[in-house]
Amino acid sequence: MSLPHILSTPRTAMMLVFAAFGAVVGAFSGSIPALVRQTGITSEIFGLALTGLTLTNIVVMALGGAMSRRFAGRHVLLAALP
Repeated sequence: MSLPHILSTPRTAMMLVFAAFGAVVGAFSGSIPALVRQTGITSEIFGLALTGLTLTNIVVMALGGAMSRRFAGRHVLLAALP
């Protein structure tokens, strides 16, 4: 099996998406103290913002599941990545 063929498998694509997501979440999590300090907001307000983000993510994930049942998973993933 050649390398370009291995990179084009659905399993590899999902692995790369999850790896990119993990890198972004890790980078964001490490920068939270600096972010709170630089913006001048309180920790409580930042916590509320993260709670809103979490609730939004839950709704969007539910919609993503419904979309992937209706459309091909590849098309949903490619549309959602940008």
